[in-house]
Amino acid sequence: MDILQARKLSDDSLQAIVIAESQRCLPASKTEIEEALAVLAAAYPRPKGTDAELQARKRIYVEALADLPPRRLKSGIMGALHNCKFFPSIAEIREHAALADFEKITIDLSHSRLAVARREIERRAQITDQRKDTQ
Repeated sequence: MDILQARKLSDDSLQAIVIAESQRCLPASKTEIEEALAVLAAAYPRPKGTDAELQARKRIYVEALADLPPRRLKSGIMGALHNCKFFPSIAEIREHAALADFEKITIDLSHSRLAVARREIERRAQITDQRKDTQ
């Protein structure tokens, strides 16, 4: 969203956009990570090991990927699916977790915050002008 688009939005709309963009930067939930790992598990042959060992491995993956926002997690999973011949390591998933997605979210958030700040400056200028007119 650019500044011209932001000027056309109401204050409530701008605040909603800022909140939504901020939330998109939050880490994925445990459920989201487990669902992403289930996609990988369905795509690759079952690894060797007991059920207890596989559950321990899953817990390690969930903990190690817990800092990724959902969009980056999805990028990492999809990148691994497209490029890894074997079940990907945590490092491979993280490598594929496209930084470009996170950067885009950050840029969009910055633009939204800038639009809110600009709106506040314009509002304060109007209040100042109104005070001058009444004096």
